Amino acid sequence: MLRVYERVMQLIREAYERYLTTLNLSGNQLTQLPPEIKELKNLTRLYLSSSQNQFYFHINKSLKTIFMI
Repeated sequence: MLRVYERVMQLIREAYERYLTTLNLSGNQLTQLPPEIKELKNLTRLYLSSSQNQFYFHINKSLKTIFMI
């Protein structure tokens, strides 16, 4: 599980550093989102398929689409 967390954190860091608008966290079987995801001010699309639960979260107003297929 630690490797999954490290991989997710690396993806979030890359998205932050590169000002990405799309982030794909699919396939990581997340049960919650790391709080650091709130720092992604440019994020407009978030992919979360294969998450274990559908959970409530607040990210930011710029997020327009969340995919949880």
